Amino acid sequence: MLIQIGNLDITGEYCAEGAEFPLSVSIMGEPPAYSQNDFERDLKDLLKLISRLVPSPRLMFNGGQDGPYVLPDWFKTTCKSLGIKIEIQGREIQGHYWHMNLHPTNDLLTDNDIKKIVSSGTIGMGIWERNGVIDPQITDFKNRVQIGDIVAVVNGKKPIALVEVIGDWYEFDDPGSIIWFCLRRAVKILCIDDNYIANLDEFPSRTKTLKISTDKNSETYKYIDDWYKHCKK
Repeated sequence: MLIQIGNLDITGEYCAEGAEFPLSVSIMGEPPAYSQNDFERDLKDLLKLISRLVPSPRLMFNGGQDGPYVLPDWFKTTCKSLGIKIEIQGREIQGHYWHMNLHPTNDLLTDNDIKKIVSSGTIGMGIWERNGVIDPQITDFKNRVQIGDIVAVVNGKKPIALVEVIGDWYEFDDPGSIIWFCLRRAVKILCIDDNYIANLDEFPSRTKTLKISTDKNSETYKYIDDWYKHCKK
């Protein structure tokens, strides 16, 4: 039996009582607006249902608009424990690509300041509102950024470091510390300071605070992808 899953983001499902197999379940679109833990719980429940309904189920990843596939370890482990086979057509990377500035809005930090922050194994941002509404970049940092995602840290258009997200978001305020932001995620450093491509050009676009890069034909995506490949050598 074939279960086709286009992405890991659940926006809907179709199931008819007494439906004939093969049963097709599509999962695609933007991440749901709830916590990472709830999302993992709901997806694991769906996988358990599939394993009960479908003999010898397979998950085939064969398309999508959001770039390379993102298959977290917890997803692979769950599938393996349930006897669900995963097949991937196309390359898999550890996560989506993002680019991020770490300086406060009204207080530009030096390149060395940003390096010190990244060297602590932390990235993050403050929490602010626009016209009484939480800025969507904050929602992205909490709900769209995933463990395994790759983040290019820049200062304006100056490349500072390339990091991999290794932890869920949390809040911690440390007044007086150079780590000025309270909304945080733990990261693993892939490249920093001179440990990147010699004569690396400036970043091709200016970053607000946080932005995802999904267009594989864009200069921004190609830049991060080349940087990531270099760091993985």
